[in-house]
Amino acid sequence: MTKKLSKISSFIPCCTGEFSKEDKQVILNVSKALGNEARLEIYSYLREKNSCITSQLVEHIPLAQSTISQHLKVLKDSGVIYGEIDGSSTYYCINTDLMNRYYKLLSRLI
Repeated sequence: MTKKLSKISSFIPCCTGEFSKEDKQVILNVSKALGNEARLEIYSYLREKNSCITSQLVEHIPLAQSTISQHLKVLKDSGVIYGEIDGSSTYYCINTDLMNRYYKLLSRLI
């Protein structure tokens, strides 16, 4: 079992002044969500198409629909994408506000 750095009393973080607790959480959540090849492919597809439904992703990505749905759930739970229900379909699109914030935060690490 690994310990969280924030729980180790002798750990002194170097980026305390650079990022708020909320900023750190955005970086961690989005990075974790995009840290999977299938989810990164879904994200890239959405960037290219602006929006899509699950069946379009199934046609594009060689994974089972249930697997794609699980990846969509991770992306949605992290806030990276939105899902809007329209009848029997859900249209997915990128949360551009969150992703712009993420890109700005990452640029501060460079």
